[in-house]
Amino acid sequence: MKKRVNYLLWTLLALLTAMSFSMTGELQRKGTFLQKLAKEMDGRNAEFLLIFIGTVLLYAKTWESFKRTSNWVTHLLSAFFAGCMVIGLSFTAIESWEFIFYNKKQLLIALMTFCGFWILLDFLLSLLYSYLANRKIAENRMKLPLVMQKHPLLFAFLIIEICWAPYFILCFPGSVPFDGWRQIWMYNGYSEFYNLHPWQTTLLIGWLMDLGCHISDNIGVFTVVLVFSLIESFCYSVACSKIYKWRKSAAAYLLSALFFGCVPLFGSFAQAILKDSLFTGLLCCYVAVLLDICITGKNGTVISQWLCLFISGLSVCIGRKNGIYIVLPSMILTAVYVERKKWKIIVITMISLFLLQGVVSPKIATAIGVAPGSVRAMLAIPLQQTARYVRAYPEDVTEEEKAAINAVMDFDQLGAIYNPENYDPVKLNFAAKMDALSQEERNSRLSEYFKAWRSMFLKHPGIYVEATLHGSYGYFYPFHECGVQKLFQFGTKKEIRKHFAVKYVFPRRIRNIITGWSYLWLKFPVTAQLMNPGMYTWILLIAAGYLFYRKKGLGIFALAAPALNVAVCVASPINGLVRYAIPLLACLPAIVCWSLAYSEKESADNN
Repeated sequence: MKKRVNYLLWTLLALLTAMSFSMTGELQRKGTFLQKLAKEMDGRNAEFLLIFIGTVLLYAKTWESFKRTSNWVTHLLSAFFAGCMVIGLSFTAIESWEFIFYNKKQLLIALMTFCGFWILLDFLLSLLYSYLANRKIAENRMKLPLVMQKHPLLFAFLIIEICWAPYFILCFPGSVPFDGWRQIWMYNGYSEFYNLHPWQTTLLIGWLMDLGCHISDNIGVFTVVLVFSLIESFCYSVACSKIYKWRKSAAAYLLSALFFGCVPLFGSFAQAILKDSLFTGLLCCYVAVLLDICITGKNGTVISQWLCLFISGLSVCIGRKNGIYIVLPSMILTAVYVERKKWKIIVITMISLFLLQGVVSPKIATAIGVAPGSVRAMLAIPLQQTARYVRAYPEDVTEEEKAAINAVMDFDQLGAIYNPENYDPVKLNFAAKMDALSQEERNSRLSEYFKAWRSMFLKHPGIYVEATLHGSYGYFYPFHECGVQKLFQFGTKKEIRKHFAVKYVFPRRIRNIITGWSYLWLKFPVTAQLMNPGMYTWILLIAAGYLFYRKKGLGIFALAAPALNVAVCVASPINGLVRYAIPLLACLPAIVCWSLAYSEKESADNN
């Protein structure tokens, strides 16, 4: 009798999971509960039948193991995942959260969808964590050749460069996308030199291009691409060498090197003049160095490790304007791990970085004529919330509120220019009115604007939440497709070709070999998910959850730097853009291997 009840339970759970995957996200506004459910589901495809059969078998085979190994960690993570899935489904289909909150019947449908996803991930996480926790701590049978064991950094560097060679050859001299063009433009005086991009990288790009242009303009572009790519490859090689140090696993080391070499995001970004690719390598190196200190610090670390931390941390601060907000908090949390005698070194490192980036760097920038950046980047979220409010409830905006908004943005244009997944149109509208004003006048107008922003929030708080979720859910929903910008950075701005004798050596039909290979990754299961920022966030969360599962929850402090990069992405102007999230992708091999090594090391020490 008990077995029959269990079979019925497993079938119902599998049916609920298959139902969740068959939800379209479309909203049926009228009808009974069953009529709405029938209109909002579409489970006629073969894939949903396979999901049902597969989950029935999964639940039946792993039921006892699930009851034994699941705990609050798997329950909590699975619930958060299910919530992200339902939110992502709703915003993808109807650009609002009405699939969840339209009425009570709809809320029940959303709750059923939530439960289906929750149950499945709870099972999968329990199985994964149990498998990892029960693995024996032993050296991998596969051994690296002795010369690779002695020089893991060098050989990782060579593997990555060999894998990237087709990008450099077929796309010679390299691509100059929008941001690279803008930095070259500012350096050469064709536009105002302001701190939208880090002024240090703008100068570096300009100096390198000037150096190469003594031979030809093509060599100028290639000089920048070559130097940046060598730095990036070195940074990734540092991560690979640290992974080998932690795990003593040839497989983990080689897979990490091939990961950086073969995933087309890294190679395609490396052949382009782009600050994001450089920052990606620098952050990856910094995270690897930081994690290495966390796992070895209690056994004694040398000063050279802290020197590496300082250099890598400074590089991250220079590589992107918000880099300092990633480095300083992560260094503070590092103090949780290290011996007390090392705490002073952390403080000295943080103070030095703060003085260099917070005090010295702005003074140098002012001295060489770099104008400060616009404040619009910091106000992107409230400006976007205001625009959505004006589009949704124009009749509820009072004359005083309208005047306050109109002082900082063109009120009459907000509804038309509002793009829920791209903050730039609203930000540019703001900049057109505010950037030319004096600081005193700007502060006065912003003060009145935020009074209106608060009063509008009190009338319709949900619309502000919707605006924020719609602009960021792609960083948590692993099936989001960003349609705002192209994924890969192939192509050169025509303005560059007008002022410089820059052109690709190989014709488009030859270059299409490498672009076709890159875009092919978007079509295959698993590889397609490596192109999705939401998947990066979930790998980070699963690694953090595993630390709690092994009762090593303090280890999450070591993951502060990549977690802060997620926070930066959430506050970024474009939803689910890989270019903003690729630094987290680069950190994933180190995050996963360190989480496993840290848990095993602690377990071994305890035993």
